[in-house]
Amino acid sequence: MPTLIRTTLAVLAALCAFSPVSAREWKATPKALAQDYAFIQDSRPDGRMIMIMWLAPEMIDEGSEILRRDVVIGVVDGRMDALGVITYGNVDSITLTDASGAPMRMLSSNEMPPTVAALLTGMEGIFAKAMGPLGQNFHWLVFDGSKIKSCAQNAGFTVNFADEHYTYMTPIPGCPK
Repeated sequence: MPTLIRTTLAVLAALCAFSPVSAREWKATPKALAQDYAFIQDSRPDGRMIMIMWLAPEMIDEGSEILRRDVVIGVVDGRMDALGVITYGNVDSITLTDASGAPMRMLSSNEMPPTVAALLTGMEGIFAKAMGPLGQNFHWLVFDGSKIKSCAQNAGFTVNFADEHYTYMTPIPGCPK
């Protein structure tokens, strides 16, 4: 099986572990620690729920080199009304800053390495089928990750979205000691 397909399937399997209900994992593996850390859920009192996911290299066994060059972020912005109907918002105002506070450059589809572009295309299709409207409204963005090292000291970043600053500090849980 080609590495890209294995990588896409590994990322999807990692995402299947996320649910609205959470529990403390018993004897968590380094990969499970990284998966847990990479997912942020912000449930707000007004029914708005924002989910952010960093496809950190430590989340998967194979193909992690694809994720070491660039920062791949998935974002969903949803709001549930009193009847339980979910509407999804736009994710076009997202920015990332590195640990020093410098803005990170978002890559256009023409600038993405072919392996990353193929990974995103595969994930978009899998998410849409596996998670329905939630998966269809996950927006995937790729940023220049040249300064981001998931297992290095102080090499994290911040996702700036919806009047909040979501931080990823490094080294992330699951890195080799």
